Amino acid sequence: MKIGNYTFTEPVPVADGIDCECEGVYAILGPAAGKPGYFDVIYFGQTKNAGQRITSSHERWGCWHRRAARPSVAFHHMRNSTQAQREARESELIAQYDPPCNRKG
Repeated sequence: MKIGNYTFTEPVPVADGIDCECEGVYAILGPAAGKPGYFDVIYFGQTKNAGQRITSSHERWGCWHRRAARPSVAFHHMRNSTQAQREARESELIAQYDPPCNRKG
């Protein structure tokens, strides 16, 4: 699936997580109101290890579930990326979509 200018994996339930030690940017998604089969972005994050980051211990887990009864996650692989590269892509996507769970406060 495409989010912005980037290719992400097809969404899977966030409760299932991403089963790999992958580095990249992840998008937490909820169903778009009145648009079956479409998603709204709830949150963007970056990680060096998706399998360890996208879990119930994530600091925004509660926000994801307040915004969507069954949130999903899609992943954009950035192999051999630096943290600065991942953070730049994450910031670009946050600026473009303004996801509610990335907002301060």
